[in-house]
Amino acid sequence: SILKDIDLHIQIDQSSDTLSGKIAKTQKMRVPIMIVVGAKEQEKNTISVRFANGRQHNNITTENLIEKVKDELSI
Repeated sequence: SILKDIDLHIQIDQSSDTLSGKIAKTQKMRVPIMIVVGAKEQEKNTISVRFANGRQHNNITTENLIEKVKDELSI
C-alpha cells in the first residue's frame, strides 16, 4: 500500500456517523494526518488530506499523497 511505504499507522472510520461528524471526531482526537474520501473525492478519484496543524490539501491524487505527507512531516 502507498501509505505503508512511509510507515504510517492506518485506521478507517467505518462508523455510521456523517462525514462531517467523522472529521470533527478525528480533529478532537488530534490525529496527525486525516485522509478524507467523501462523495466529491470519489467522483473525482482524488483525496483530501488534513493535518493536525490545520493545513489541508484538497483534490490530490493518491500518487501525490506520499509527497504531501513527507513535505508536511519533513520525512
